[in-house]
Amino acid sequence: MIVRDVAALDVGQTEHAAFPSLTRQPNGETHLVWRQGSDHYAARDGEIWRATSHDDGRTYDDAMRLRVGGDHRDPSLTVARDASYLTWFAGTSGNPAAGVYAMREWGPTIRVDTALARAATTAPVVELPNGELGIVYYGRKSTESRDTCWMAWSTDDGRHWTGQNRITNQLAAGRDTNEPWAVVDDDLVHVFYRWGMNSAIGMRTTSGSGHSGWNSERQILANATGRPTVLRTQSGMLVMVYRDQASRSAELAWSTDHGATWAQGLLLLSAEAGSPNGMTYAAMVEDTQQQVIRGVVAMERKDGTSSLYGFELDPA
Repeated sequence: MIVRDVAALDVGQTEHAAFPSLTRQPNGETHLVWRQGSDHYAARDGEIWRATSHDDGRTYDDAMRLRVGGDHRDPSLTVARDASYLTWFAGTSGNPAAGVYAMREWGPTIRVDTALARAATTAPVVELPNGELGIVYYGRKSTESRDTCWMAWSTDDGRHWTGQNRITNQLAAGRDTNEPWAVVDDDLVHVFYRWGMNSAIGMRTTSGSGHSGWNSERQILANATGRPTVLRTQSGMLVMVYRDQASRSAELAWSTDHGATWAQGLLLLSAEAGSPNGMTYAAMVEDTQQQVIRGVVAMERKDGTSSLYGFELDPA
């Protein structure tokens, strides 16, 4: 794995630009969405912005607001079953995880989670092996004090969401499992998540499209935290961006055996000394013609502001 061309992006962002997502559109454009706010969360004024790339993610322009009012957090944009889907969660001063929301083709806003007192998502919609759509998220019931990971699915292309299957449950151990990310790997579905708030990354896999058949929860990366953003390449490699627990830098891990074993620790972007949170998440798409991965990573400075940086990976 080789890291190349890490450079600051100029898409008109100010103050705290973070939590990016990337998707390749059917017309060849690459769309970048991110949360823009005054700070990481305290101001509760997060907006969702989008910018467009016409050169395979090398540069972005045409920045525009998609969602304003209240606090919109951790947006994800993806294309599944020939339609675009935007997901995010709401935050308020009284409830920092006030619900998971999805929008299909810029249509009605739909609440995805049901019967949870707190719920949030940091992940995009995925097309499951059985043809359904799935969203993974995290939250807790009113009787619970820890987060667990869940999945909802749709049988009508995102017009309605049902299910709410709990994927992780470490309540007895007193451990949160949150910020899940789902990846479809041929006939497998992998879900990656924080193993505890700031200690490690965990993983579960099923061949049952999320309804059942999950293998045992297991820890795959130590000294790792942040949202485990994972891309499955055309060759079958799994590539992850995570936050190093000690330095708060953005680092890379990868697997060539469907997640059974992992290499980790390659530096993507260093965190500035004194940064409150360091890496504020990343996003990736694969350029199959050039055989490279292009991405965006956000990083907080020590003054609490956050900026977006573009990068390129050679997975060879």
